[in-house]
Amino acid sequence: SIFLALVSFGILVMSPLESAWKDALLITVMFSLRQFGLQKRVVDGRKVKYLAITALAVFQFSLVAVICVCIVQRRTSSNESMFCTPGSPGCVYYPIAFTGSLGGRWPVCETDFKLGSRDSMKLTDFGLLSALTYEPMPQLLHALGRYFPGWTLSYAHQAKYETGEHEMAHDWTTFYEFTTLDNSTSVFAVRGTVDAFDALQDLHLWLPVFLMKLFELVGPNVAPTWGPAVAWFSRQGFLIESRKFKLSFLSLLENVRKRMRENPERQFYITGHSLGGGVAKLVAAQVERERSWITGADQELTAVAFAAPGIGVAEALLFGHDRQNTNRFTSITVRPRNDIVSHIDHLTGSAIPTDCHGSPLKCHHIYKILCAMYARCGSMRSEHNFTIPCGWCDDMPCT
Repeated sequence: SIFLALVSFGILVMSPLESAWKDALLITVMFSLRQFGLQKRVVDGRKVKYLAITALAVFQFSLVAVICVCIVQRRTSSNESMFCTPGSPGCVYYPIAFTGSLGGRWPVCETDFKLGSRDSMKLTDFGLLSALTYEPMPQLLHALGRYFPGWTLSYAHQAKYETGEHEMAHDWTTFYEFTTLDNSTSVFAVRGTVDAFDALQDLHLWLPVFLMKLFELVGPNVAPTWGPAVAWFSRQGFLIESRKFKLSFLSLLENVRKRMRENPERQFYITGHSLGGGVAKLVAAQVERERSWITGADQELTAVAFAAPGIGVAEALLFGHDRQNTNRFTSITVRPRNDIVSHIDHLTGSAIPTDCHGSPLKCHHIYKILCAMYARCGSMRSEHNFTIPCGWCDDMPCT
């Protein structure tokens, strides 16, 4: 069996059917199941039972470890930045040429989003705003002025773990609102996973469908069919066990509702990367669902997400079944090749693929996604010289 598994690995690496790492992972899972009980001669399945119990114990231990880290740590803002200061040692900014139509009329290059009465935004613009959410405040403001002249930071919500008067704040989400110079458009940008608190929120929102995806590696697709039923039962359990059940991104949802209600003539978007993109799509779907109940409401909230999980099961778990399927029209997800996170849960909106030839971890990085888009499309900005810092792309080293 070991010899056959090694031969299978070699064949898959030399000639993969989909991608080498996916096929190798599938062979590993199948080989492990065979060794732990899925043999014709083992009829009682003892080894499978032991394997399942061990896997569940490892998962529970990991979950408890994450919770303990969250309890003992105080949430603080990161001081690391991917935008080096011009003139500092080793800092180099590389130009990205404007190629116009020579960049290719690919969907990732040509997709436009209305910005006021004249201008428009590209997918890379939303990617830059998503990247800014990971920056410390001074670097965020400096980069905002550099790449989006005239834009302002209208609102900032940085989630922190606090004790005393605000003990155990329910909202764990860090997000920002950026507004154009003429106040015609606002973009909410939601930060992704950076610490144990965000990892706990990942588990909170997407654990059920993640476990389904594990079963799909060795069996039929269960998330699209069983997912809504599992979500319904889980939601009933949440409501029965805790009458005080609250969303972990409630402040974001309420702030979006408030801003859209106060500015009915303004265009609104919401964007994010990874966890932030998933939350952005959940908020957009819920806002659109609520506004569909209001006669004459013509405002829209479009979500632009990068390497973000789907929301098919997560939305049903948090908000109940969407009978009108409004989530099909509210989001666009940029899905890098080889990325794993964007394949968790089933996609309900539109998807735009991008290039990536690295590992799943590398392809999930927001700056690698931007590099692939700039390599394919150019800067897509004809009005001024566009440069990006060293360290983002493999071919742009810091000296």
